[in-house]
Amino acid sequence: MENNIKLKITKTQLVAINKIWNYVDFIDDTTAEGKAIVSMAKKLAVKFSKKYATIRFKVDKASKQYSISLEYFEGYFLELLIRRCLEVFPYGYEKQVIQNIADFLNQKLA
Repeated sequence: MENNIKLKITKTQLVAINKIWNYVDFIDDTTAEGKAIVSMAKKLAVKFSKKYATIRFKVDKASKQYSISLEYFEGYFLELLIRRCLEVFPYGYEKQVIQNIADFLNQKLA
């Protein structure tokens, strides 16, 4: 089993995933699982926001991919978070991008 998951995403995908943090408030945090997801969401938000801050002003091709390494538990909670937030996330391109990231994580976690 891999202990780390390497997520390769474009700047556009990173922008989309950073929007998920706006939907954490919709997660029921009265259960132990919900509290754990919200807690990890805060840590993951810092990690992804820092990554975006480092590449924000770089002028690269739109298809250039950046790597974010996630420990297994981070990948697990990110997938849970995405699946929960997708229930209230507005339809559109960004929702599909985030869905694809969740599907990728699901494959890596299996």
